[in-house]
Amino acid sequence: MVERAWAELWQEHGFRFEGDWVAAGDACNAVRELRIGYEAPVTRPGTYAVHLWLERLGDTGLTYGFRFCSADGSTTYAHGTRVLVRLDAATLRPAPWSEGFRAAGRELLRPAG
Repeated sequence: MVERAWAELWQEHGFRFEGDWVAAGDACNAVRELRIGYEAPVTRPGTYAVHLWLERLGDTGLTYGFRFCSADGSTTYAHGTRVLVRLDAATLRPAPWSEGFRAAGRELLRPAG
């Protein structure tokens, strides 16, 4: 659910992967690290919420945070962080995020403190 929420959010900002790494631009990235803490089991189908934010937005990488919870936010089922690295499609080496992506990302940065 977290991955679907992130994909939907980035698509709303015009960033998507449709099978072509060269055309993907900022969506050409790789997971460097994923950390998940599970707090409670999900025991039945239903409506849930996903809270998303960026913890860090660097030149070629970012760290996002997430919380998967009940629809009313009272129960947290899982939380974590994921580190992504933007890749150059030709070399598969780290590449800088576009300014458009950085502008969208800045809106998602969690306030310090």
